[in-house]
Amino acid sequence: KLQQWVDGLVIAFKPDHGVQGQLHRDTCYGRIGKGSKKGSSVFAVTKDLLAVVEGSAKDGNKKINEIADVVIRGKLLDLLQGVEDKKQRQQLTEKFIAETGIRCVRCHIEKSDSVMIPVKDNDGRAYKYYESGNNSRADIYCATKGKDAGKWKCEIISTYYANQKDFVPEWRRKDPHAKLIMKLHINDMVAYDILNEETGLVERVIARVKKMTKGLVFLRGHLIAKEEGDKLSWGASANQMQEKNLRKVYVDAMGKVKDPMVKNERKVS
Repeated sequence: KLQQWVDGLVIAFKPDHGVQGQLHRDTCYGRIGKGSKKGSSVFAVTKDLLAVVEGSAKDGNKKINEIADVVIRGKLLDLLQGVEDKKQRQQLTEKFIAETGIRCVRCHIEKSDSVMIPVKDNDGRAYKYYESGNNSRADIYCATKGKDAGKWKCEIISTYYANQKDFVPEWRRKDPHAKLIMKLHINDMVAYDILNEETGLVERVIARVKKMTKGLVFLRGHLIAKEEGDKLSWGASANQMQEKNLRKVYVDAMGKVKDPMVKNERKVS
């Protein structure tokens, strides 16, 4: 009975609907030209060499390959070839810095235009860029025209743009008649339906929003307080949300769930 009572608890979280985190990151970028992918550009930025090498330990030297100077890039790749130990990589890089005096390097990085914020001069020309900071919310909407009519879609809104005066999301500009299904913020509570293959019954799952990124809303069980990475979370696409009948719910301080799909619901005890 105790386990049943614990399993029946619904934890209430305070949703994050305010301005939290940076509107944009501090690093300044300069745009060089178009990227290899549609809707992307190549940006130049100055980075600390030690940070570049440390980051490359996790991505197969990808960040080192972003160094613009071919001579510096080649020397570092030769120096660190086959070296995986983090401490050894750091020692070799520190020796390289001491010998060459190179502490910072110019890097060329490809980024999606949608995450870069232009700063314009008096003539309206962008002369530098900042990367947008935290994401504020996910707008889940239903298109009304074209091949996607009737299908749920998701647009992630950054904190920077969400706090701009007269901001209108791209989905609303493209399709003024599209229907807003819901806005999801971090720590919002949601419910969705899954089929229990053993019983053949549809069961409800209560979860909370952990984060949103790259068109996905990451959900985790409401009983989970901490986790390593996203091992206990899953990224829900707009299509999956529609298939699972996902909806926002409200959980009060007493653990009572207000689900728009359930009438006269009582607190589980």
